[in-house]
Amino acid sequence: MSNKLEDYSKSLELAAQINAIKPIIIEMNLEWLGHMIDRFQEQASFEASAAVLNPRYNPEKQSLLQVQAKTMSHLLNFIEGLKECDRLKLNVAAYEHQMDEVAILFT
Repeated sequence: MSNKLEDYSKSLELAAQINAIKPIIIEMNLEWLGHMIDRFQEQASFEASAAVLNPRYNPEKQSLLQVQAKTMSHLLNFIEGLKECDRLKLNVAAYEHQMDEVAILFT
């Protein structure tokens, strides 16, 4: 069983890891990533449709294409979530700054 200090430490470590990869993934071309998701899904669908006509049909290939599309979808959602978190963090900081400015007026 973990304790709160250990949980906090693990949370800080995870946050640091996410922040370390963020500059790389945040620059990904999301339009192209979305296009590739569609292409992998289309290819998986084609593989399934053409299975009866293909004597070398390998169901693992279709599964691979589906998992790749799903994984890329998760990546797209993750990147969009990171961008939304950054936007909201800026909004929170701006609001807190405004509240600090108002508080100064009354001191």
